[in-house]
Amino acid sequence: MGSLHASEILTLFTGLAIAAGIGFLIGIEREYAGRDQMKPSEFFAGIRTFPIISTLGFLLMLLGQEVSMWIYGIGMLGVLAIIVVGYFNEAKRGDTGSTTEFTAVLTFILGGLVYLHHYELAVATAVLTTFLLALKSTLHRMVARLTHEEIIAILQFIVITVLILPFLPDKNYGPFDALNPHKIWVVVIILVSINFGLYLIGKFVKPGNSLLLAGIIGGMVSSTALTWYVATRSKKSRGEAIPFAITGIVASSLMFFRILIWLYIFNGDLFRMLALPLLIISASGIGFAYLMNRRHRSQGLKGELPIQNPLNLKDALKFALIYSLILILVAFSQEQLGNAGIYLTSAVSGLTDVDAITISLSRLAGDEMALGVAALAILIGALSNTVTKYVLCIVAGKRDFLRAITPGYLLLLFSSSLALLFLLYRI
Repeated sequence: MGSLHASEILTLFTGLAIAAGIGFLIGIEREYAGRDQMKPSEFFAGIRTFPIISTLGFLLMLLGQEVSMWIYGIGMLGVLAIIVVGYFNEAKRGDTGSTTEFTAVLTFILGGLVYLHHYELAVATAVLTTFLLALKSTLHRMVARLTHEEIIAILQFIVITVLILPFLPDKNYGPFDALNPHKIWVVVIILVSINFGLYLIGKFVKPGNSLLLAGIIGGMVSSTALTWYVATRSKKSRGEAIPFAITGIVASSLMFFRILIWLYIFNGDLFRMLALPLLIISASGIGFAYLMNRRHRSQGLKGELPIQNPLNLKDALKFALIYSLILILVAFSQEQLGNAGIYLTSAVSGLTDVDAITISLSRLAGDEMALGVAALAILIGALSNTVTKYVLCIVAGKRDFLRAITPGYLLLLFSSSLALLFLLYRI
């Protein structure tokens, strides 16, 4: 290695400390997990052994880089042999689990990664590994509660996010060169990831099957579907309709906040332009729902969480198709009809779905479309969607439900109209 400069020595010892720290982190968890199952002398590896394994990986990678990688390879084979012997010794005592053994192999590799200066990757992997190990019981309980359809949905999620995207070309095709398969599928991945994450939260973190939680999650996934649910449930319910009305108002209010999330992800300039109006609209509806809930607190907000599994390939492909058609319509409207065509497309699209039009306009705004035009069109789509949900309440809800929810929707429509006028004044 020759003589080392002070900075090189510092780097070397810093890496050694990180490698040992990774071993300690994993070792503490492994020893804590096995404390009730066996004596410390029976552990294959614990708080002492794992730091040694990660340090050994660090030092052997050092020798491999300085002398020959054969040293690292032979050292790994030696570690694997010890791990195999330890596994068979534990198997004789009736413990056939292999989690600790695989974790030991990973810890050895992480030590080598640290020497190669992949500090962030090594530490992140160690933290994730420790997190998964510590959540063993929780994860097993979660899996036990999953249905067959949800297992299929998880597999489909992997297909959507990992297997399809690399094969899609990152080029513009179709009418007006409006379609980029790679960018379209990235949008699909973001949408289904957020929706599926919210679905899992609703499944595993729901206090007492609260309708209020249903309103929050429904507003972030599909406020239209949630509105139809509470309207129809209100007609079937023998009790008061106010809890269902509060849930519907919360969901419809959070739809505006969901739009803001899409803008933050896809277009920072558009986000800054619409942040204040959308937050005011959302806050006005949520504030009204809060006051309404305080007034009728004795009734409670209990009921079933109506969110169905939002993830499958059919829905992903449907959204991709809708999103693609809107991109073409917007491009056509802009070329043939000008801004009026864009506003009309947004109003029609908002009748059924606000996400597709919001995301498509966000991707176009600033480059192919003026920011003010896109902002106004998004508000028109949101207003159109709010009107649609109120019509659903009229059609599907009973009279008490409609009487309770109408003031909330009038407030949302009024604040949305003010936001439109404010934006028209600014642009």
